[in-house]
Amino acid sequence: MSSARRNDLVTSTVFRRTVLSGLIGVTGLIALIWAGFVMHRAQTMGDVSASLDTEMEGLESLYADEGLDGLVTAFSYDGQSAWDPDWLYAILEEDEFIIRVMTGDDTTLVGFEGIDPPGGKTRTFIEHEELSGHPVLSFRMPLENSGTEMIVARFVPDRLVILQEWLVRVSWLVALAVIPILLLTGFLTSRSVFRRLNTISKTAEAIGEGQMDGRVPLTGNGDEFDRLSVAVNDMLDRIGALTRNLEGVSVGVAHDLKTPVSNLAGRLQLMERDVSDPEAVSSHVTAAQAHIATLLRTLDALLRLGEVEAGQRRGGFAEMDFSELVEDMADSFGPLFEDADKHLEVRAVPSVFVNGDRDLLTQLISNLLENTLEHARDGAKAWIGLRVESGRALFEVGDDGPGLPAHAAERVFERFVRLESSRSTPGNGLGLSLVRAIAELHHGHARMAATEPGAVFEISLPLCKP
Repeated sequence: MSSARRNDLVTSTVFRRTVLSGLIGVTGLIALIWAGFVMHRAQTMGDVSASLDTEMEGLESLYADEGLDGLVTAFSYDGQSAWDPDWLYAILEEDEFIIRVMTGDDTTLVGFEGIDPPGGKTRTFIEHEELSGHPVLSFRMPLENSGTEMIVARFVPDRLVILQEWLVRVSWLVALAVIPILLLTGFLTSRSVFRRLNTISKTAEAIGEGQMDGRVPLTGNGDEFDRLSVAVNDMLDRIGALTRNLEGVSVGVAHDLKTPVSNLAGRLQLMERDVSDPEAVSSHVTAAQAHIATLLRTLDALLRLGEVEAGQRRGGFAEMDFSELVEDMADSFGPLFEDADKHLEVRAVPSVFVNGDRDLLTQLISNLLENTLEHARDGAKAWIGLRVESGRALFEVGDDGPGLPAHAAERVFERFVRLESSRSTPGNGLGLSLVRAIAELHHGHARMAATEPGAVFEISLPLCKP
């Protein structure tokens, strides 16, 4: 691994967050242990202080009763008022008190002269060859009317000193041991994350270079990177589909606009040729206007389709009686079917309510009826139906003609797709594309039913919630 790559890992957010979270965890654990120790020490020292207060009260009573000589006599051992330093070992083991009574010039009258704390109650140390590092809690106070002072001290419990020293060592050992482990863990974790992210990055780079079939590999363990990879792959599939659709649309637009534009150009040439013949010019103008109308219809259909697919019309959704709309559309198209020597039957149940845009749903029904009117055979029996099935509104338009091949069930909804049987009829191949787009805008779906005879188109829409 190159130094630049290693530096990227070390400076990465994953590395820093891993190390930081580990340090916080370890620090928190050590702090918790020390907090417990501090609480225990406070309680223990409180007991020591209380016992020290009790001892002071006893000594004050002794001094009040027997005076300074009584204190000296009471704490002299074997006729020796100055304590031997070795006696402190017995005091430490037996949890006894250290005493010192001294004059104003610091001359010891009785007790251990190796202790000289400031006034009041304080935590200090004694002068001793081996016990100088062991803390004591002491209290220094003057004795009334004698010009002397008395010091009473007690060793801090040995277990407290040992526990504190042990905690200090353990804290240092944990810090020295954990920090390298955290650094290694952060490095390995960031390297693992970088490896997974690198596969996604390489796929994105490949897509950017035009390799649209590239996809992020999955490990199969279902972790967040696999979920991200699935989302990226789904996005790439969608982009690929949109790209192919755009290419198809571009080709379709060019193909469908080429003919009317070429015809329009031809008519202009004929107008130029026949400029001296008013009747011929008038005929050419009429034909040119028809070609322009074809262009405008195609462009209008494309604009409407783009507007629907962009979801720009959802703001106008409202609860509406779909049954009433179907009946109205059937009444409007009935005479057209009769004029074309075809019959339209209505099979709609009443009071089917959906949430949608009335104009768009009118366009949907109109496109389907126009498609049936245009392609059904002469004398055909067509029908329009509406029923409720599985909690959804199911709208159908069909006829009893020869129908369409099964392989065309999806293709008929693609833009500019026109089957061989409809090549000779007018149209731009956008009507059924707009039907599907409107259905999907209303959270529904459109399909060509696999039924015979005849072509049956089904539109499923969600009902209004009660």
